[in-house]
Amino acid sequence: LEGRELGLGQFCTAANGFSVGAKGQSYAGVCADHDEAAFLVEYRAGVHLHGLRDRAARASRALYNAEQDLEDIRHDIAHLEAVLVAADTPVDARIEYLAQLKHLSEDRGRIEQSLVDLAIAVERTQTELDAFQWHLAVAAQPDAPFETASR
Repeated sequence: LEGRELGLGQFCTAANGFSVGAKGQSYAGVCADHDEAAFLVEYRAGVHLHGLRDRAARASRALYNAEQDLEDIRHDIAHLEAVLVAADTPVDARIEYLAQLKHLSEDRGRIEQSLVDLAIAVERTQTELDAFQWHLAVAAQPDAPFETASR
């Protein structure tokens, strides 16, 4: 029990609360007898930071994936166009390739339209993350006009 109490004393600090939250780890309520209020304030700030980082990363991945999909479609369209104009392409195959080309062109248009929204989402989430990180940096300064607990 002494070891557990010592461990909880080290675990249940405000700084560790932030660290646990920022890593996306859960809190099981073990700090009730060890300044849980300070731990939870910082834990919630860490959880918020983790959520912002996660949202920014997901938005960036979505934009990257859409750009890759668009590049793949452009490549496929170029290939189909080359096959369509080849002299040795049978007429029946040309009809099938035209249908494929139509679907690819529709997909390309849909992805091109989504790129603007995805880029805006990346910018918005990165701005939110930057603002919160700035707030944390200012709050961590000893001469900050407000306490870290105001996060």
